[in-house]
Amino acid sequence: MSIKHTVQEWIGSEQILLLIFLTISTYMFIESYTFTGSYIFPRYSALVMMLFAIMMLGNHLLPESIRRITTSSGGLESYATESVDKSTEQVESPIEDDPVEEEQSVEPNMKNAWITIGLMSGYVVFSYLFGMMWMTPLFVVAYTYQFDQPIKVIVVATVIATMFAYLFTTTLVLPLDEGILWEGPRWF
Repeated sequence: MSIKHTVQEWIGSEQILLLIFLTISTYMFIESYTFTGSYIFPRYSALVMMLFAIMMLGNHLLPESIRRITTSSGGLESYATESVDKSTEQVESPIEDDPVEEEQSVEPNMKNAWITIGLMSGYVVFSYLFGMMWMTPLFVVAYTYQFDQPIKVIVVATVIATMFAYLFTTTLVLPLDEGILWEGPRWF
């Protein structure tokens, strides 16, 4: 096997995209040192993007337990589900799946995807119109309610999201409380 063949096997569209992310985030990180005002957010977000791009590019060097998390499509949630599935497979006898049942289980996932896209689109549009700080709690309530979360989770998630929006507005001196139709109260 030649080196050229090995390189062609390794480099795919995912690696090219990760290299683009790494290049852009490195440029953002270096450029953030020229900022005089709000430089913390761009610098740290570029650093996080760089670290994740490097981790994904070098995932074949990671231990197996971490590699499964980084290469699965669902992250930690699917990793936990896989672990539970493997442990229940050992206890239960294998049962053949009904093809009709599989088709029905795919449909709600697609419905959830469209709901998520709609909620996120609405969040972006209304944040632009009225201010991100005011739309964040509404988005969190709508999103968590749509996916049948308990009231306690909805309240806690909304409070945390509102705190983050407030901290971004005050700490980074960003006008997240302003939209093009409403400038928001002037207590910040």
